[in-house]
Amino acid sequence: MKLKDILNLFKTEEEIRAAMPLSEVVSVLKQKIIDAHLNNETVIFTITGIKKTGFQVKVKGIFAFVPFSLMPFKYTPALWNVIKQELIGHKFFAKIITADIQNNRITLDATVTEFEEFKIIDGATYKAIILQKNPKFIIVEIGHRYNWQYGSQCFIVTFDSVNYIEIDYYTQSASDEIDLTYIERANNWIKISFEKKEKETNYFSDYYKLSLLEKKIEIKQNQVIDLEEKIIQLKQEIPEKAKVTESKYENLLALFEKQQKTIEQLKKRNTKLQQNHQKSLNQTLSLIDEKMQLEEKITNLEMHIQHLTSNSKQKNYDKVIEMLENLKAKSNQQKIQITNLEAQLKKEREKKE
Repeated sequence: MKLKDILNLFKTEEEIRAAMPLSEVVSVLKQKIIDAHLNNETVIFTITGIKKTGFQVKVKGIFAFVPFSLMPFKYTPALWNVIKQELIGHKFFAKIITADIQNNRITLDATVTEFEEFKIIDGATYKAIILQKNPKFIIVEIGHRYNWQYGSQCFIVTFDSVNYIEIDYYTQSASDEIDLTYIERANNWIKISFEKKEKETNYFSDYYKLSLLEKKIEIKQNQVIDLEEKIIQLKQEIPEKAKVTESKYENLLALFEKQQKTIEQLKKRNTKLQQNHQKSLNQTLSLIDEKMQLEEKITNLEMHIQHLTSNSKQKNYDKVIEMLENLKAKSNQQKIQITNLEAQLKKEREKKE
Protein backbone atom coordinates (compact mmCIF):
# COMPACT_ATOMS: atom_id res chain seq x y z
CA MET A 1 0.00 0.00 0.00
CA LYS A 2 1.44 3.35 -1.08
CA LEU A 3 1.26 6.67 0.76
CA LYS A 4 -1.18 8.17 -1.75
CA ASP A 5 -3.73 5.44 -0.89
CA ILE A 6 -4.26 6.90 2.59
CA LEU A 7 -5.05 10.49 1.58
CA ASN A 8 -8.85 9.94 1.40
CA LEU A 9 -9.27 6.84 3.65
CA PHE A 10 -8.79 8.23 7.14
CA LYS A 11 -12.45 8.09 8.32
CA THR A 12 -12.27 5.51 11.12
CA GLU A 13 -12.10 8.02 13.98
CA GLU A 14 -15.01 10.10 12.63
CA GLU A 15 -17.17 7.00 12.20
CA ILE A 16 -16.46 5.93 15.78
CA ARG A 17 -17.31 9.38 17.17
CA ALA A 18 -20.57 9.45 15.26
CA ALA A 19 -21.60 5.98 16.39
CA MET A 20 -21.25 6.24 20.18
CA PRO A 21 -21.24 8.69 23.10
CA LEU A 22 -18.04 10.71 23.70
CA SER A 23 -17.45 9.02 27.07
CA GLU A 24 -16.96 5.69 25.34
CA VAL A 25 -14.96 6.95 22.39
CA VAL A 26 -11.58 7.24 24.17
CA SER A 27 -11.68 3.71 25.60
CA VAL A 28 -12.63 2.26 22.19
CA LEU A 29 -9.80 4.14 20.46
CA LYS A 30 -7.27 3.03 23.09
CA GLN A 31 -8.39 -0.56 22.62
CA LYS A 32 -7.84 -0.20 18.89
CA ILE A 33 -4.28 0.92 19.64
CA ILE A 34 -3.71 -2.13 21.85
CA ASP A 35 -5.14 -4.47 19.22
CA ALA A 36 -3.04 -2.96 16.45
CA HIS A 37 0.10 -3.33 18.61
CA LEU A 38 -0.65 -6.97 19.46
CA ASN A 39 -1.48 -7.84 15.84
CA ASN A 40 1.60 -5.95 14.49
CA GLU A 41 -0.80 -4.00 12.33
CA THR A 42 0.37 -1.23 10.00
CA VAL A 43 -1.40 1.96 11.06
CA ILE A 44 -1.76 5.44 9.58
CA PHE A 45 -0.75 8.49 11.59
CA THR A 46 -0.82 12.25 11.07
CA ILE A 47 1.96 14.54 12.27
CA THR A 48 0.46 17.23 14.49
CA GLY A 49 3.43 18.84 16.25
CA ILE A 50 7.16 18.87 16.89
CA LYS A 51 8.97 17.64 19.98
CA LYS A 52 12.63 17.92 20.89
CA THR A 53 13.59 14.50 19.55
CA GLY A 54 10.69 13.70 17.23
CA PHE A 55 7.07 14.35 16.23
CA GLN A 56 3.84 14.39 18.12
CA VAL A 57 1.36 12.43 15.98
CA LYS A 58 -2.21 11.21 16.08
CA VAL A 59 -2.97 7.56 15.40
CA LYS A 60 -6.51 6.17 15.59
CA GLY A 61 -7.59 9.32 17.40
CA ILE A 62 -4.95 8.97 20.13
CA PHE A 63 -1.81 11.09 20.52
CA ALA A 64 1.48 9.22 20.06
CA PHE A 65 5.15 9.89 19.44
CA VAL A 66 7.50 9.13 16.52
CA PRO A 67 11.20 9.84 17.18
CA PHE A 68 13.25 11.31 14.34
CA SER A 69 15.30 8.11 14.30
CA LEU A 70 12.18 6.07 13.39
CA MET A 71 10.94 8.33 10.60
CA PRO A 72 11.22 7.09 6.98
CA PHE A 73 14.09 9.52 6.33
CA LYS A 74 17.56 9.44 7.77
CA TYR A 75 18.24 13.14 8.13
CA THR A 76 21.03 14.50 10.27
CA PRO A 77 19.95 16.61 13.30
CA ALA A 78 20.89 19.80 11.44
CA LEU A 79 18.75 18.83 8.45
CA TRP A 80 15.82 17.84 10.69
CA ASN A 81 15.87 21.37 12.12
CA VAL A 82 15.39 22.73 8.62
CA ILE A 83 12.79 20.32 7.23
CA LYS A 84 10.70 19.19 10.23
CA GLN A 85 8.17 22.03 9.93
CA GLU A 86 7.32 20.88 6.38
CA LEU A 87 6.07 17.50 7.70
CA ILE A 88 3.30 18.83 9.95
CA GLY A 89 -0.16 17.75 8.74
CA HIS A 90 1.13 14.93 6.52
CA LYS A 91 0.26 11.21 6.89
CA PHE A 92 2.58 8.21 6.96
CA PHE A 93 2.45 4.47 7.75
CA ALA A 94 3.88 2.99 10.96
CA LYS A 95 4.04 0.04 13.32
CA ILE A 96 3.18 0.51 17.01
CA ILE A 97 6.23 -0.55 19.00
CA THR A 98 5.17 0.75 22.44
CA ALA A 99 1.57 0.87 23.72
CA ASP A 100 1.63 1.91 27.39
CA ILE A 101 -1.96 3.17 27.48
CA GLN A 102 -2.05 3.90 31.21
CA ASN A 103 0.97 6.22 31.04
CA ASN A 104 0.00 7.58 27.62
CA ARG A 105 3.26 6.35 26.06
CA ILE A 106 2.61 5.22 22.53
CA THR A 107 5.62 5.05 20.21
CA LEU A 108 5.49 4.42 16.47
CA ASP A 109 8.01 3.15 13.95
CA ALA A 110 7.45 4.88 10.58
CA THR A 111 10.36 3.26 8.74
CA VAL A 112 7.86 0.82 7.18
CA THR A 113 6.47 3.59 4.92
CA GLU A 114 7.11 3.01 1.21
CA PHE A 115 7.06 5.67 -1.50
CA GLU A 116 6.43 5.83 -5.20
CA GLU A 117 9.33 6.11 -7.63
CA PHE A 118 10.27 9.65 -8.54
CA LYS A 119 11.57 10.62 -11.97
CA ILE A 120 13.20 13.99 -12.39
CA ILE A 121 12.41 15.72 -15.70
CA ASP A 122 15.00 17.48 -17.85
CA GLY A 123 14.19 21.19 -18.17
CA ALA A 124 11.61 21.15 -15.34
CA THR A 125 11.70 23.80 -12.62
CA TYR A 126 11.19 22.60 -9.03
CA LYS A 127 10.41 24.31 -5.77
CA ALA A 128 13.37 23.40 -3.61
CA ILE A 129 14.05 23.95 0.08
CA ILE A 130 17.69 24.70 0.87
CA LEU A 131 18.81 22.21 3.51
CA GLN A 132 22.44 23.23 3.60
CA LYS A 133 24.73 25.72 1.84
CA ASN A 134 28.33 25.36 0.80
CA PRO A 135 30.55 27.68 -1.27
CA LYS A 136 30.54 25.12 -4.10
CA PHE A 137 27.17 23.38 -3.77
CA ILE A 138 23.80 23.38 -2.03
CA ILE A 139 21.70 20.52 -0.72
CA VAL A 140 18.02 20.85 -1.59
CA GLU A 141 14.80 18.91 -0.98
CA ILE A 142 11.94 18.87 -3.54
CA GLY A 143 9.74 15.98 -2.26
CA HIS A 144 7.78 18.26 0.08
CA ARG A 145 6.02 19.83 -2.92
CA TYR A 146 4.44 16.46 -3.71
CA ASN A 147 3.04 15.96 -0.17
CA TRP A 148 5.87 13.49 0.45
CA GLN A 149 4.20 11.06 -1.97
CA TYR A 150 7.65 10.27 -3.39
CA GLY A 151 9.42 10.47 -0.06
CA SER A 152 12.34 12.81 0.51
CA GLN A 153 13.88 13.82 -2.82
CA CYS A 154 17.21 15.39 -1.99
CA PHE A 155 19.94 16.53 -4.35
CA ILE A 156 23.37 18.04 -4.13
CA VAL A 157 23.41 20.81 -6.73
CA THR A 158 26.92 21.91 -7.65
CA PHE A 159 27.83 25.12 -9.44
CA ASP A 160 30.97 24.08 -11.30
CA SER A 161 29.46 23.06 -14.66
CA VAL A 162 29.95 25.25 -17.73
CA ASN A 163 26.61 24.02 -19.08
CA TYR A 164 24.67 25.21 -16.05
CA ILE A 165 23.44 28.76 -15.58
CA GLU A 166 24.01 29.37 -11.90
CA ILE A 167 21.30 31.23 -10.04
CA ASP A 168 22.22 33.81 -7.44
CA TYR A 169 21.42 31.88 -4.30
CA TYR A 170 23.89 33.72 -2.03
CA THR A 171 21.11 35.92 -0.68
CA GLN A 172 19.15 32.81 0.42
CA SER A 173 19.54 30.89 3.66
CA ALA A 174 18.90 27.35 4.83
CA SER A 175 15.13 26.61 4.98
CA ASP A 176 14.38 29.14 2.20
CA GLU A 177 12.47 27.86 -0.83
CA ILE A 178 13.94 28.64 -4.24
CA ASP A 179 13.22 27.72 -7.88
CA LEU A 180 15.75 25.36 -9.45
CA THR A 181 15.74 24.10 -13.03
CA TYR A 182 17.12 20.64 -13.74
CA ILE A 183 19.34 20.54 -16.84
CA GLU A 184 20.49 17.00 -17.54
CA ARG A 185 23.49 17.90 -19.71
CA ALA A 186 24.91 20.05 -16.94
CA ASN A 187 25.42 16.89 -14.87
CA ASN A 188 25.44 18.86 -11.65
CA TRP A 189 22.49 17.34 -9.75
CA ILE A 190 23.61 14.45 -7.54
CA LYS A 191 20.80 12.37 -6.00
CA ILE A 192 21.25 11.49 -2.35
CA SER A 193 18.85 9.21 -0.48
CA PHE A 194 17.68 9.69 3.08
CA GLU A 195 15.22 6.78 2.95
CA LYS A 196 15.84 3.92 5.35
CA LYS A 197 16.59 0.70 3.44
CA GLU A 198 17.87 -2.68 4.59
CA LYS A 199 21.13 -1.74 2.90
CA GLU A 200 21.83 1.93 3.44
CA THR A 201 23.90 3.57 0.70
CA ASN A 202 24.47 6.99 -0.78
CA TYR A 203 23.51 8.99 2.30
CA PHE A 204 24.58 12.59 2.64
CA SER A 205 26.84 11.81 5.61
CA ASP A 206 28.67 9.23 3.51
CA TYR A 207 28.80 11.60 0.55
CA TYR A 208 30.05 14.42 2.72
CA LYS A 209 32.83 12.28 4.21
CA LEU A 210 33.76 10.99 0.77
CA SER A 211 33.65 14.51 -0.66
CA LEU A 212 35.96 15.79 2.08
CA LEU A 213 38.32 12.88 1.53
CA GLU A 214 38.34 13.48 -2.23
CA LYS A 215 38.98 17.18 -1.63
CA LYS A 216 41.90 16.38 0.67
CA ILE A 217 43.33 13.91 -1.87
CA GLU A 218 42.89 16.49 -4.65
CA ILE A 219 44.63 19.17 -2.55
CA LYS A 220 47.52 16.82 -1.76
CA GLN A 221 47.82 15.82 -5.43
CA ASN A 222 47.86 19.47 -6.47
CA GLN A 223 50.48 20.20 -3.82
CA VAL A 224 52.65 17.34 -5.13
CA ILE A 225 52.24 18.57 -8.72
CA ASP A 226 53.11 22.13 -7.68
CA LEU A 227 56.14 20.86 -5.79
CA GLU A 228 57.34 18.82 -8.76
CA GLU A 229 56.90 21.83 -11.05
CA LYS A 230 58.86 24.00 -8.62
CA ILE A 231 61.65 21.40 -8.47
CA ILE A 232 61.86 21.31 -12.29
CA GLN A 233 61.80 25.09 -12.44
CA LEU A 234 64.51 25.39 -9.80
CA LYS A 235 66.66 22.83 -11.62
CA GLN A 236 66.37 24.98 -14.72
CA GLU A 237 66.95 28.22 -12.88
CA ILE A 238 69.93 27.12 -10.77
CA PRO A 239 72.48 26.95 -13.67
CA GLU A 240 71.21 30.26 -15.04
CA LYS A 241 71.29 31.87 -11.61
CA ALA A 242 74.76 30.39 -11.05
CA LYS A 243 76.00 31.95 -14.31
CA VAL A 244 74.46 35.29 -13.41
CA THR A 245 75.90 35.11 -9.90
CA GLU A 246 79.36 34.19 -11.25
CA SER A 247 79.21 37.07 -13.73
CA LYS A 248 78.11 39.46 -10.97
CA TYR A 249 80.95 38.19 -8.77
CA GLU A 250 83.53 38.75 -11.52
CA ASN A 251 82.17 42.25 -12.15
CA LEU A 252 82.26 43.06 -8.44
CA LEU A 253 85.79 41.67 -8.17
CA ALA A 254 86.96 43.81 -11.11
CA LEU A 255 85.23 46.84 -9.59
CA PHE A 256 86.88 46.09 -6.23
CA GLU A 257 90.33 45.85 -7.82
CA LYS A 258 89.73 49.09 -9.71
CA GLN A 259 88.66 50.81 -6.50
CA GLN A 260 91.75 49.45 -4.73
CA LYS A 261 93.99 50.95 -7.44
CA THR A 262 92.13 54.25 -7.16
CA ILE A 263 92.62 54.20 -3.38
CA GLU A 264 96.37 53.54 -3.80
CA GLN A 265 96.65 56.39 -6.30
CA LEU A 266 94.79 58.70 -3.95
CA LYS A 267 97.06 57.67 -1.09
CA LYS A 268 100.17 58.46 -3.20
CA ARG A 269 98.65 61.74 -4.32
CA ASN A 270 97.78 62.61 -0.77
CA THR A 271 101.35 61.83 0.39
CA LYS A 272 102.77 63.98 -2.38
CA LEU A 273 100.36 66.80 -1.54
CA GLN A 274 101.36 66.57 2.09
CA GLN A 275 105.05 66.74 1.11
CA ASN A 276 104.44 69.72 -1.19
CA HIS A 277 102.39 71.36 1.53
CA GLN A 278 105.19 70.89 4.06
CA LYS A 279 107.75 72.19 1.57
CA SER A 280 105.63 75.25 0.78
CA LEU A 281 105.07 75.80 4.46
CA ASN A 282 108.83 75.65 5.16
CA GLN A 283 109.53 78.08 2.30
CA THR A 284 106.87 80.43 3.59
CA LEU A 285 108.28 80.33 7.10
CA SER A 286 111.79 80.95 5.74
CA LEU A 287 110.61 83.95 3.69
CA ILE A 288 108.73 85.35 6.68
CA ASP A 289 111.91 85.03 8.72
CA GLU A 290 113.93 86.80 6.00
CA LYS A 291 111.27 89.50 5.81
CA MET A 292 111.49 90.11 9.52
CA GLN A 293 115.27 90.30 9.27
CA LEU A 294 115.05 92.78 6.36
CA GLU A 295 112.54 94.91 8.22
CA GLU A 296 114.87 94.97 11.18
CA LYS A 297 117.80 96.02 8.88
CA ILE A 298 115.64 98.73 7.30
CA THR A 299 114.77 100.07 10.72
CA ASN A 300 118.47 100.15 11.67
CA LEU A 301 119.38 101.82 8.39
CA GLU A 302 116.71 104.46 8.83
CA MET A 303 118.07 105.23 12.27
CA HIS A 304 121.58 105.32 10.78
CA ILE A 305 120.38 107.68 8.04
CA GLN A 306 118.99 110.04 10.59
CA HIS A 307 122.30 109.96 12.35
CA LEU A 308 124.19 110.55 9.11
CA THR A 309 121.92 113.39 8.19
CA SER A 310 123.10 115.35 11.12
CA ASN A 311 126.71 114.20 11.49
CA SER A 312 128.01 112.62 8.23
CA LYS A 313 129.09 113.95 4.94
CA GLN A 314 126.81 114.13 1.92
CA LYS A 315 128.44 111.34 -0.03
CA ASN A 316 128.08 108.95 2.83
CA TYR A 317 124.46 109.99 3.02
CA ASP A 318 123.91 109.27 -0.69
CA LYS A 319 125.51 105.90 -0.35
CA VAL A 320 123.29 104.99 2.57
CA ILE A 321 120.23 106.19 0.65
CA GLU A 322 121.16 103.93 -2.27
CA MET A 323 121.61 100.99 0.05
CA LEU A 324 118.27 101.74 1.62
CA GLU A 325 116.51 101.81 -1.75
CA ASN A 326 118.09 98.49 -2.71
CA LEU A 327 116.93 96.93 0.53
CA LYS A 328 113.41 98.26 0.03
CA ALA A 329 113.31 96.83 -3.52
CA LYS A 330 114.53 93.48 -2.25
CA SER A 331 111.92 93.57 0.54
CA ASN A 332 109.12 94.27 -1.97
CA GLN A 333 110.32 91.39 -4.13
CA GLN A 334 110.23 89.03 -1.15
CA LYS A 335 106.72 90.23 -0.27
CA ILE A 336 105.56 89.28 -3.78
CA GLN A 337 107.16 85.82 -3.41
CA ILE A 338 105.46 85.35 -0.02
CA THR A 339 102.07 86.34 -1.47
CA ASN A 340 102.54 83.87 -4.36
CA LEU A 341 103.57 81.09 -1.98
CA GLU A 342 100.60 81.78 0.28
CA ALA A 343 98.25 81.61 -2.73
CA GLN A 344 99.85 78.34 -3.84
CA LEU A 345 99.57 76.95 -0.30
CA LYS A 346 95.85 77.85 -0.18
CA LYS A 347 95.22 76.02 -3.48
CA GLU A 348 97.01 72.91 -2.23
CA ARG A 349 94.89 72.95 0.95
CA GLU A 350 91.71 73.16 -1.10
CA LYS A 351 92.84 70.27 -3.31
CA LYS A 352 93.61 68.21 -0.23
CA GLU A 353 90.17 68.87 1.25
